[in-house]
Amino acid sequence: MRILVIGGGAREHALAWKLARAEGVGELYAAPGNPGIAAIANCVPIAANATVELAEFAASLRIDVTVVGPELPLVLGIADEFTRRGLTLVGPTRSAAELEGSKVFMGPFVLGPGDTVGRPFVPSFKTRELKYQILEPRGFEPLEMSLRPWSAHDVHVPGDFERKAFHRIALVPDAVFYLKVSPDILVQRNFAKDFALDYWESGMDLGLSRDMFDSFMKYQTAMQQTFRRLQTTYGFTIVDGLRSAEAINAELRKKIGAVLAGR
Repeated sequence: MRILVIGGGAREHALAWKLARAEGVGELYAAPGNPGIAAIANCVPIAANATVELAEFAASLRIDVTVVGPELPLVLGIADEFTRRGLTLVGPTRSAAELEGSKVFMGPFVLGPGDTVGRPFVPSFKTRELKYQILEPRGFEPLEMSLRPWSAHDVHVPGDFERKAFHRIALVPDAVFYLKVSPDILVQRNFAKDFALDYWESGMDLGLSRDMFDSFMKYQTAMQQTFRRLQTTYGFTIVDGLRSAEAINAELRKKIGAVLAGR
């Protein structure tokens, strides 16, 4: 059996690692893959969002099953493209993937009675079933987070109860380092690296703007405001991201070394 894994991150590495050990798998491909995946699969230089090219590649090699890791190709309709060509793919259709690809679209599915949808918004998960499933088996107090509309100029910061209750179900890190870079520099670095902006890093699923560049600037500005508030609350370390990669690496190695040494 020939299998194609779409994506190039840690999630796809885990999928490829497991599939490589599955009985009946003769050839394993990954697009685009990464150096780690290359050790267990044949990596092909096709971007994960190039849905037509991926379908053509799968058809040319007679791939038996394609497994999609990232959300973006699903949102772009890769499952529909594969189905149209009679190819087997594991993943939802474009219309179903919109639940993941757009928080604005997702709103009506997670709102409780009396809640209103902001554009964009912080979703509210208020069903008792979800609350009990996640929190009660671990012995935590029930947590109920209410929906609050927000925008790039009004980022919702949870209250003390919400923060403390929510963080009790998460691991507490020994150190947090925030690499601070202004949105103006971030957008330049994105274009220099990939000649394009990323759908998720641009906050396109939040409905901030139909223009990806405008959405990127609004979303990253809002994120920076949020990180500033979090840094004030939790006191994590800010690292100047405007310096060279070598200088940043040297500082992080020094600070992480101090944490590991208990200093």
